[in-house]
Amino acid sequence: MLKKMKKQKKKLAILVLLAAVLLGIAAEWMQKQESHFKENCLIRNEPGEGDYQESLNYIEEDSGEKGQIVLNLQERTLTAAEWKEILPEAEKEAEEVFRNGQQADHVSGQVVLCERVKNGLISVEWKLEPDIWIDLQGNIEEENLLPGQVVNATAILSNGKNQAEYSFPICLYPSENQNETNLGKKIEQYLYNQNAEEKEVELPQNMDGVALRWEEETEKPLVIFLFLGIFAAVVILWSGKKEQQDAKKRWEEELVKDYPEMVSRLGLLLEAGMSLRQAWKKLTDTYESKRKEQRLPKRAGYEEMLLTRRELEDGMGESLAYERFGERCGLASYRRFASILTQNLKKGTVGIGRILAKESEDAFSQRKTMAQRLGEEAGTKLLFPMLMMMVVIMVILVVPACMTMHI
Repeated sequence: MLKKMKKQKKKLAILVLLAAVLLGIAAEWMQKQESHFKENCLIRNEPGEGDYQESLNYIEEDSGEKGQIVLNLQERTLTAAEWKEILPEAEKEAEEVFRNGQQADHVSGQVVLCERVKNGLISVEWKLEPDIWIDLQGNIEEENLLPGQVVNATAILSNGKNQAEYSFPICLYPSENQNETNLGKKIEQYLYNQNAEEKEVELPQNMDGVALRWEEETEKPLVIFLFLGIFAAVVILWSGKKEQQDAKKRWEEELVKDYPEMVSRLGLLLEAGMSLRQAWKKLTDTYESKRKEQRLPKRAGYEEMLLTRRELEDGMGESLAYERFGERCGLASYRRFASILTQNLKKGTVGIGRILAKESEDAFSQRKTMAQRLGEEAGTKLLFPMLMMMVVIMVILVVPACMTMHI
């Protein structure tokens, strides 16, 4: 098992080293591809990509002295031909964004005063005439607004070097929920005008001819707690079932571990001339004595033997007691063991030692197989932490590379 784990760690180390080399090569290649420095020249970013800083080293050829400088290089500006080509699309985009998905002859609620269009390539400033119906956030002032109110919107488009104005009219209308908004404002004003010294404030039953009925808006805690209770009950039941399954698995593993020793010792006592009942009692007495002296932990196989001994002391027949022992343990090996014991009672003890010795050898082989399986399971459980370590190492390698390439 240890050799296998060492091999896995060596493989993982080799993979990590190989990945680091490949990532380093890829990062260096990408850095060269992304570099703005080309043979004593700096390449500007395209319009809209923004300015950038470039750190360069220089060498004075006469003295050989070295230095470092950080240069700020502005993005490339649009040429006159490019500006002329992109301007109609920018004007159309500015108007569509401004109208916020509405038609020009019916705009309500809010408009969008965008600051840039064409993916940030062109900046936009807005001029409205008249400017009393739309605030700086684009909200339409609906108080005293007449349906169909015309507003001329002018977008001033610029990219620093070139500038153009684009105007278009829109018709403003009150939003459909204006009445609801006005009613809410009137109710708030009503409450504000009430006497603040009074503990209770009576809510209006009628406002501008509209009959009102009041209800408290609650979060319905009963439903929330009922849902949480159901969820907690499901989790508890699931966890209880999981614990039972884990406990049963551990119990069966302990039975498998105890079986070879138990069969071997019982066979030796029978070969020494003891009867089956005497040998059974001798084994359980020894186990019980060591348990009292705290020299031995609780072991599943011997606990089942102890229960069978008590059944025998209570008057149960030997054959039935051994059969019940095999059924309680549930494993095929214990059922086979119980069958051997019951046959021994019927046919006598001739050859029982040899049979139990053979059974003990088979049991030791099964225990060895189980130990190998548990070792493989342990190696599999270690695989996830090792993968997590690999991910951490990859991050440690990739992040500096990405920072170097300004990604």
